[in-house]
Amino acid sequence: MEDAWDDLGDVFANSKSKLIGEVDCTDDNARELCASEDVTGFPTLKWGSVFDLQEYGGPRDFENLKKFADKNLKPQCSPTHMQLCDKTTRREIRRLQKLSVTALDKEMDDKLEEVNKLERDFQTAVADLETQYETATAQRDADKKQLGSGDLILMKAVLAQRKTEL
Repeated sequence: MEDAWDDLGDVFANSKSKLIGEVDCTDDNARELCASEDVTGFPTLKWGSVFDLQEYGGPRDFENLKKFADKNLKPQCSPTHMQLCDKTTRREIRRLQKLSVTALDKEMDDKLEEVNKLERDFQTAVADLETQYETATAQRDADKKQLGSGDLILMKAVLAQRKTEL
């Protein structure tokens, strides 16, 4: 994959909208960045806005990486590219730009807390489903045992014997 990555970097070396780079997460100076971006293995490919990097999960050969870059690595709606935003988003960016840093930090903290609550609620729901699954499985196994699966085996054996007698 290293050759494909190097070739991709060469292709986009002079691009104003595409940056192909790498970070050595074993370097002490890069560990904080790697931790903040949830990079735990090498190679991890990230793409998108520097404020919201997404993990790339596609094929890692040159042709597929280039196709992905051509399609997805382009300027996006942001405070520096307002012309790419729809009317509602431009209005929201302008509103946010008028806020003080303190007020913006508070809004962001509030929004992050909402996201974190959604994640906690999701994890609770998943845990509840796992408990229901384990309970249902245990009940099914107990019911089968009480039903007497040995009797079922005997019934099958007797039925097979009777069919051979016919």
